[in-house]
Amino acid sequence: MKILMRTLVVAIGQAATSMERIAVLFILSRTLSQYDYGTYQQVWLVYQLVLPLFTLGLPASILYFIPKTEPEQHKTFVFQTVVLLEVVGVIFAAFTFLSAPLFARQFNNPALVPLIRIFSIYPLFSLPPKLVNMLLIAREQPIYSTVFSILYSVLLIIFNTAPSLLGLPLEYTLYGANLGSIIFAAGMLIFLLRTYRGQTFRWDFKLLKSQVIYSGLLGLSSVLGMISSQLNRVIVSSSFSTETYAVYTNGAFEIPFIGLITGSLMTVLIPEFTKRLGNQESLNSVWGLWNNATLKTAIFLFPIATSLFTFAPEFMSTLFSPKYEASAPIFRIYLLLVFLRITQYGSLLQAMGKTRLIFTTSAVSLLLNLILSIVFIPLFGITGPAWANVVTVYVWALIYLVMLCRLTKVSFSAIMPWRSLGKLLFLALIAGILANLVHLLPLSYFPLLVVGLLIYGVVYLLLLILTHTLEVSTVIHLVYQLRDQVREMLQPLVLKIRAAGRE
Repeated sequence: MKILMRTLVVAIGQAATSMERIAVLFILSRTLSQYDYGTYQQVWLVYQLVLPLFTLGLPASILYFIPKTEPEQHKTFVFQTVVLLEVVGVIFAAFTFLSAPLFARQFNNPALVPLIRIFSIYPLFSLPPKLVNMLLIAREQPIYSTVFSILYSVLLIIFNTAPSLLGLPLEYTLYGANLGSIIFAAGMLIFLLRTYRGQTFRWDFKLLKSQVIYSGLLGLSSVLGMISSQLNRVIVSSSFSTETYAVYTNGAFEIPFIGLITGSLMTVLIPEFTKRLGNQESLNSVWGLWNNATLKTAIFLFPIATSLFTFAPEFMSTLFSPKYEASAPIFRIYLLLVFLRITQYGSLLQAMGKTRLIFTTSAVSLLLNLILSIVFIPLFGITGPAWANVVTVYVWALIYLVMLCRLTKVSFSAIMPWRSLGKLLFLALIAGILANLVHLLPLSYFPLLVVGLLIYGVVYLLLLILTHTLEVSTVIHLVYQLRDQVREMLQPLVLKIRAAGRE
């Protein structure tokens, strides 16, 4: 339970980062024209495309090296990483500045050239703060990591949205983002200097070499994953107008807390799976735990997908304003991916050391995504790339399941509880059909969304209880457990705050 709670705390911090992006988009989609909003999204697309190529897993290397290095080496390692990130940031900035005309030509938007160049200094100050968050996690301080993520997210929201709220041109929004990153980078430096006060700093080139090699290998997978995840946006941005891209990109986002739910449960199971590899009898017991975790995840994710699918136009209008109601069909297509998020298919293969197999599958999936996108655009228009992405992910998940069956010598039914999942999906669909009747009421989009989701939630919960899928006592027991664990984890932080107040 403690491991689960630590994972949840970290995941909440990660969700805060995701919510920051949604909050920014919530405001900018209302204050900017579709053209300016689409242009802003294209600038961010450039940043997201180039980021993994240059960072190559450097921030994540903290999680690997800090536990393995002696405490007296921590300052050396951390500050070497800061220097590396700043060098990377300079190269990143120079590349984006010089390549701005190329991106503008590819996306058919000349306005991108000066905007990309304004934003090119952003990596210089945005990359190092990523290090602090990883450092806090590596030092087993999940509460502080979460507080850091939340503060960083709030600061970015303020500086990213204030210019547009004041009616200033788009370039000032990017200036605001730059200023916010500079302020936080300065705060990060002060934090590091105070944390490692009294420790000596000496260059350790052997450690530096190990870090670069490790980060490079890790980064190759990140680059591949980035290309795959952003491919559809690149294709849409290159094939359609900037305004159309604005509509598409709003529909093509994933709900932030989906990864929180799945990741929290799988973090507990993966170590158990790794320990029991090689012992078929012991491994079979893990599949029982795996199925149980998958079902519990599905209980939460299936209703999220079906309820939002039912009220997609209202959700898009509420989140991004009514002028983006056209994003609803794209959003519905991407919601189909939620049904696959009930487990992490590649995690077990990673635990088995099949990293080459994962890389090969990812490369093939990327190629399939590209081919399907090209084929589907003439057939389905703007929804073509979305369908291509969904089909690719389903094929990818099927391949992983087949691999797991062969490697662990178990059947499909042992890995996935298909019958129970089918029952949950049926209940979620029934709740969606009944909640859809709310559309008969003469309500505007926001009241209709609120009433519809409330009715959906009540109906779904009643169906779970009536079919004995979920026991009331189990829910109550879990709530009390979570409450006690949160209190236990927060107690050290509360005591420190009280002590600081007395001083």
